[in-house]
Amino acid sequence: MERNSRHAHSHLVTHRGSLFCTAMVLLLVLTAMLSACSTTSALPEGEQLYTGMTPTEYTNYTKNAHFKGVREELDIVLATKPNASLFGSP
Repeated sequence: MERNSRHAHSHLVTHRGSLFCTAMVLLLVLTAMLSACSTTSALPEGEQLYTGMTPTEYTNYTKNAHFKGVREELDIVLATKPNASLFGSP
């Protein structure tokens, strides 16, 4: 009876060690994946990723019946989809 108890205990300890090793490997792989890529590493000095259009400021205009429609069409034409980010990183 004592032999079976020792065998079960050693099997449990081996299983825990295996789970620990698997968890450590997964943690290392996840850390490497998250830290390996940088979206800004290839950008020249002083450059940044496009993050969206700033609101257009209209000056030197005369408001008339067509102003609102023209303004909306210009905003649509000038709008560009910003670059995507991962977990909020630039």
